[in-house]
Amino acid sequence: LKESVTGTDWHAVSKSRTIDVKTADKIITERRIDASDIDVVRMDVEGYEAEVFRGMENIMNNTSPLLLQIEVHPHLMGQADTEYLIDELDEHGFNIIFSAKNGEEQEISSVSELSQFRWIEIIAVR
Repeated sequence: LKESVTGTDWHAVSKSRTIDVKTADKIITERRIDASDIDVVRMDVEGYEAEVFRGMENIMNNTSPLLLQIEVHPHLMGQADTEYLIDELDEHGFNIIFSAKNGEEQEISSVSELSQFRWIEIIAVR
């Protein structure tokens, strides 16, 4: 939980609290939502994208159409988690249809190109 942020590092906090965290899969199970009923996932989690993906297996394994809008933070995720994220998109049949930085479209042809960005918006569909 961020109560105050120091500098430009969103992960550096001057005060912290313990909070309960639930995965997307746990939430949809508790609320009796079928994964096939989810059409859109919007994610802006400041470098924790891979962790969120790990907690939404049921949503990812479902084969129904799905649009993902993800703000990816490669500089916070690191190379391994960035590769994991892209591999998950590929493994589950997603196509990146748009990527942008500050509203300007960016062509991304490899995971290594993502490392040049502090953050980038990705829209992927299956």
